[in-house]
Amino acid sequence: VLQSHWFRHLAGCCSRSNDPILHPRATAANEFPIDDEEEAVWKGRIRKTEEIVQSSVLIATADLQLRVRELEGHLRNLAQATQHQDTQAATKLERLLSRVDMLEGTCSAL
Repeated sequence: VLQSHWFRHLAGCCSRSNDPILHPRATAANEFPIDDEEEAVWKGRIRKTEEIVQSSVLIATADLQLRVRELEGHLRNLAQATQHQDTQAATKLERLLSRVDMLEGTCSAL
């Protein structure tokens, strides 16, 4: 939901834009003079967009961490159940668990 909101917001900004950066057909920056009030509006839009992106990243990272923890729990249960029956499978699951631990560390670093 946040992602689609961000894209709609950005598309709305671009369609109303007189900014030469967002309009590649502009050949010189002075073709679209921007006064102080308009510059303040753009800075506000940029700040709001940055906030939306940052919150989207935080939400996605938290969701990923939760899913990694769930996966880790399932793999640990499977490894314990398999350990008595198949040592080779248990060893493979333990390697998988170490990779999941690394993934969880990467999520935490984000």
